[in-house]
Amino acid sequence: NKSGALIFLCGKIGVEVIAHESVHFADYVFEQLNIASQTFSESDEHYAYLVGWCADCIDKTIKLNNNGINI
Repeated sequence: NKSGALIFLCGKIGVEVIAHESVHFADYVFEQLNIASQTFSESDEHYAYLVGWCADCIDKTIKLNNNGINI
């Protein structure tokens, strides 16, 4: 019962692409776990932290690959 999400990026990747794809990732996770999203006024901190975590993972992966390290 394992599942995952693959984020495939190519070309020049800026912060706007990282943010955009991180939101798609968070949407996917929420859908798979059947978690209802909330609005800003309802304190959607858990969604924001998930987006941030994903963006950090993408950023670290890009930095590792730019240093010639294959992961």
